[in-house]
Amino acid sequence: MAVRGLDEVVIDCADPSALARFWANVFGVDPVVTDDRWAYVDVPGSTTVAFQKVPEAKHGKNRLHLDVLVDDIPAEADRLLSLGAARVGDVCTDAPGQFQVMLDPEGNEFCVVSYPAPEPNGTRIFVLSDRDDDWDAPAAVMLEMPPGYVLFRHAHICHRFEVVVKGSLEAGGRILRPGDVMTATPGEMYGPHTAGPMGCTTVEVFGSLEGVFRVIAETDTGPREYDFRAGDLPQNYLPLM
Repeated sequence: MAVRGLDEVVIDCADPSALARFWANVFGVDPVVTDDRWAYVDVPGSTTVAFQKVPEAKHGKNRLHLDVLVDDIPAEADRLLSLGAARVGDVCTDAPGQFQVMLDPEGNEFCVVSYPAPEPNGTRIFVLSDRDDDWDAPAAVMLEMPPGYVLFRHAHICHRFEVVVKGSLEAGGRILRPGDVMTATPGEMYGPHTAGPMGCTTVEVFGSLEGVFRVIAETDTGPREYDFRAGDLPQNYLPLM
């Protein structure tokens, strides 16, 4: 593949040095001014934002803008106002979170954005019975895995059905996405599976509640059964809290 990656984002402007100083203050870094026609800012943990001098003035709304991720939109918007930005309208809410439209000193639109804290990862069990301790009843397990979590190779003593409902999961060389399904028969090994960059949530349906807790894992001496109810856990099992 000839394309090696995204090198930088370039913004046309009238005064590269002044605009680079503004954005450097936004991100808390030092600007680099090459000459009166070119300057740039290296954004921590991201890419380079460069500014090049052009003769024409800005007309209309930008077709491309920057989103600046913050924890507190009102507080950060006030700080940016003190640096020379302008606020456009009120804070807006959409599906991912909230955003505030701003203008930099040359009138280029950008957004200050914030997303709600993710829900804790973990495991939730739903027993399909009037009793939570009905070990023979079917059970559903919601498994919420953080990015990069590795689910160890193992099996259960009962039939299981699993569907991805959120994020992605690498399983056996395939990338599974919402709606993709996996099944396993009693004693059939599966894994390791790795949660994708946005994590992964799956729902597993087990033939019995007992089968949720009785797990078979590989050891140096061969397969061995573990009972999670007794605190008997495989060495390579990583708990989800």
